[in-house]
Amino acid sequence: MNNFLCYYGERNIFEFKDGLNLVLGANGYGKSKLYDAFLWIFKDRISDNSAGNRTGFKETKEIRKDLISYKALLECEIGGHAKAEVILEVEDILPSQIKSYRLVRSYIANRKSDSQWIEQEKSKFEICEKDVLHFKPVSETEHKYILDKLLPSDVQDYVWFQGERGINNLIDTSSDSALKNVIKRLSDIDKWDRYISVSQKAFETANSALQKAIRLSDKNQTEIKDRQKRDSEVIRIVESLTIEIDETQKNIHGAQTKHDSLSSIFENAKSLDKLRAEKSRLEKEIESLEVEIDDFYKGFSKNLFTQYWLLGGMSPLTKEFANIYKQYSDKVAERKAEANLKNNLEKRLQTRLPEGVPEPVHIQTMLDKQRCLVCDRPAAKGTPEYDAILQLLEQREFTNEREVKRNSFDSIYRRIYHTALSLNNSIDSIPEGQKSAMLKLQKLNSQASLLREQLKDKDREIQDQLSVSDIDNPKFIVDSFNSSVNDIKIYSGKLGELKEKRAVAQREHDTILKELDRLSEGQIPKTLKTKRDLLSDFVSLTRRVKDKKYEELVKMLEQQANLHYEHINDPTGAFYGKIKFKGTLEGGYRPIIEDNGEESTLLNTSLISSMKLSIIMAIVSANKQRNYANSYPLIADAPTSDFDDVKMKYFLKEASHTFSQAIIITKEMLIDDQTRSKRYKPSMSRLKELKDDLRDIEKELTVYQIDLPDGVSSENKSQIEVEIKTVEV
Repeated sequence: MNNFLCYYGERNIFEFKDGLNLVLGANGYGKSKLYDAFLWIFKDRISDNSAGNRTGFKETKEIRKDLISYKALLECEIGGHAKAEVILEVEDILPSQIKSYRLVRSYIANRKSDSQWIEQEKSKFEICEKDVLHFKPVSETEHKYILDKLLPSDVQDYVWFQGERGINNLIDTSSDSALKNVIKRLSDIDKWDRYISVSQKAFETANSALQKAIRLSDKNQTEIKDRQKRDSEVIRIVESLTIEIDETQKNIHGAQTKHDSLSSIFENAKSLDKLRAEKSRLEKEIESLEVEIDDFYKGFSKNLFTQYWLLGGMSPLTKEFANIYKQYSDKVAERKAEANLKNNLEKRLQTRLPEGVPEPVHIQTMLDKQRCLVCDRPAAKGTPEYDAILQLLEQREFTNEREVKRNSFDSIYRRIYHTALSLNNSIDSIPEGQKSAMLKLQKLNSQASLLREQLKDKDREIQDQLSVSDIDNPKFIVDSFNSSVNDIKIYSGKLGELKEKRAVAQREHDTILKELDRLSEGQIPKTLKTKRDLLSDFVSLTRRVKDKKYEELVKMLEQQANLHYEHINDPTGAFYGKIKFKGTLEGGYRPIIEDNGEESTLLNTSLISSMKLSIIMAIVSANKQRNYANSYPLIADAPTSDFDDVKMKYFLKEASHTFSQAIIITKEMLIDDQTRSKRYKPSMSRLKELKDDLRDIEKELTVYQIDLPDGVSSENKSQIEVEIKTVEV
């Protein structure tokens, strides 16, 4: 593979050998792209299981340059081209010789600018045949013949399949028409359909001749005409009912097919649906908690101011401030006292004239009236009393001026002091409030963290389920499965009613024929009646023989499937029951697991998958005449995702025993590589055990690992380059 999808670079080589070839790779490492390489070579398409794609495939014309490694596209220069190519060399082993072919499919895209590409609509394909030493191209007219010879289309479905969906699509044995496709590969059962058709036409011709002779007889013509008229009506009723029965059987088949295709993933779908519901609940709880946490932070910010949380731990400072403020007040009082001592008059008036009394305006009044209004004595201008009052005014003005300067901050200090006194109780309660709030925040964050971990676990569970079941819409699957069960019940009831009506009409038809025979007795040649009766018996005989042969083939397929089924499941020690092809109302068969003669309803996906894989192998191994098992390789991508280690090993052993060459692409048998980050390595103990088991049946084991270099992420397309490692066991 050269620059094909995630296989960047050239000569990404796998050399598959006879026996079991294991390709191990983790999810996202390129397992399915390897399977796509086989598909692209033979069918010019790759798998696509995305929702809405009913075919499960994408053609080259839909993919175009996306077939080319993204890294190679990025490295392509403007004016240059990028090319994806897959080369498959295959040997066609014939009785007398071995022919070797080289199949090459490629796709080229030309880069016109940074964002523009010239993309071809088709890929290029060629086949070369080896002539002694060299491969030489063969004519395009031979391509289809060689491809059909190497891998016939009707065989490919049973030897190449991908995942559970591929297995489910293969095993559709819910009706006669569906099982017929399987039986055709085992036998020449079709010849009995031809016998029935020929005998039926011969009978109709003989019966028509007989009825014509009866119409021409001489006696009982009125009664004969009435009977024949009624018989024509009854035949039309039978034909109409047969058409309705066929339509109803198709509806049952459709519903049963839908039921069977969903049955193996129904439990997974229910589980996924439940997991997604739980995930949705967790997401809502997390969202609610995040809103609550956000509201908490808003409330916390508000409380910094409304509940003074900004002042947390400030109590010592308020006490220290009160102490300093007291020292400041005492110092101010001390300075005032010293100032007063310097002024004799102020000393004299200190006891009778408190500070600020009288006001300067009153002192000025005393000077104007030349009288002391405090002691009510005269103080004439020029007297010592007047001068004392005047000195008091001058002293008071000086003192006021000095006090303004000295006490300009007193009001601020006093306000801070009183504010601190009023906040002390609140400040003391701040630590408890903050502690309570932080405990609440811690609780909320713990709850959110726990829920996020649970959400991660649910995501992992969902991804694990998706990786093994490939389910896009579990609710749709659950609803569809339940709908199919209901449809089967409705249509089966209708089918029973229609068959009963047809049986009644058929009995009336038989009665009319007997009456016509009686009414025309002695009037027509006996040979006509004898011929009709013999051909009627011959039709019945060919139908019975065909049914008997069909039952024998179904029995043979059932026995062969049970051999594979037992070999896969018996070593596990768990219940597995027995495969039984159960007849359906519409005349077909569907596979069930039987336990003591009763259909088991307690089936897990592992049992259902092993049952279907066993039937697939039985279709191949039971066909001894066409030798499918030795002619074509088994190529299976992720067929055992729901198997445990024991069942996985015995499936691989059984596949190796059935096919000459088996290529199994899987993530099983990989374990975490402790020496590398997010990387895996093969479980050598399991591989050695498998190798020993294969040696017992004389089969070889070849193992490859698909890996990514360290530092490369499968989520980054520009980095992806797959490494192919040979694992020596």
